[in-house]
Amino acid sequence: AGRHLGQPFECEGWWQAAGGRRRIRIRGRSAGPGDLGMLGLVWNVTREHAFQVRLTQSEKLESLGRMAGGLAHDFNNHLAVLVGNLELLDAAVGREPGVRRRLDTIDRTITAATALVRSLLTFARRRTVEMESIRPTELLDELHEMLASLLGRQIRVVRDAGDAALVVDASREQLQNALLNLCVNARDAMPDGGELTLGAAAVAIACEHCRICGEEVTGSFVAISVRDSGAGIPLALQERIFEPFFTTKAEGQGTGLGLAAVAGCVTSHQGHLLLDSTPGGGSCFRILLPFTQGAVGDCSSGAGSGAATAVGRKAIVASA
Repeated sequence: AGRHLGQPFECEGWWQAAGGRRRIRIRGRSAGPGDLGMLGLVWNVTREHAFQVRLTQSEKLESLGRMAGGLAHDFNNHLAVLVGNLELLDAAVGREPGVRRRLDTIDRTITAATALVRSLLTFARRRTVEMESIRPTELLDELHEMLASLLGRQIRVVRDAGDAALVVDASREQLQNALLNLCVNARDAMPDGGELTLGAAAVAIACEHCRICGEEVTGSFVAISVRDSGAGIPLALQERIFEPFFTTKAEGQGTGLGLAAVAGCVTSHQGHLLLDSTPGGGSCFRILLPFTQGAVGDCSSGAGSGAATAVGRKAIVASA
């Protein structure tokens, strides 16, 4: 007599194999009443899952991009009015100290707002991005100086020495904003203080999961890392934190766009993003960028200057 099988079932999830993490789908039946076994088939659906993740993310970003582009256009029109009137006031006021300070404050605010418009237009894919040869270690040095006031005294910032010879082709503005967003995210994960570590190194990656494209990554890259000693990210949330408007913060304390902007930056640079995080064990975000071939000699060393010079070869490319 044939053996009676139990109820059919189907499930999907991640499986940690020796060669890396795989997305698998299991379809079958339980072995029978009272049995703990099962009979069925297992499919490797890693590529299918990665494609679906990219498609869903693309649709969300496309909608958000259209909204951002319209907002930036209207906001830019208002800024043009402010700039024109500020120039007229500047000519009329002369050098009166009290008024001059207020005008300077307005001017700085308009400059910051203009940078915001540029970011929105880049996000909406309506603005070209200037790529240049950049030394990641110099970029992290600049970031280190900025973080003192941003993070507060409870958080200690550590700079790994890194390899000063490493060079990548990148948008300085986009990459710096992405790293700032990761640092702010790290700060929020350490409300009682902790340690934030910044680093840049050449790495060889073997079958690690990219949190942006969903594929397994293998190869040699320049890795720029932001590591914190905070609470860590629950596994159930790690696949969602890069979605636009997704946030675990209380209402009014976060927009849910910071990590989405990081994802957009990584994608536009044809890079990858790795995340290592365990609850209670902190988090490490690593941005992987392709090496710039033969560009080491193109960058200035920046000696004697507080700012990175990195003025090597440049190219204008469309934002992805």
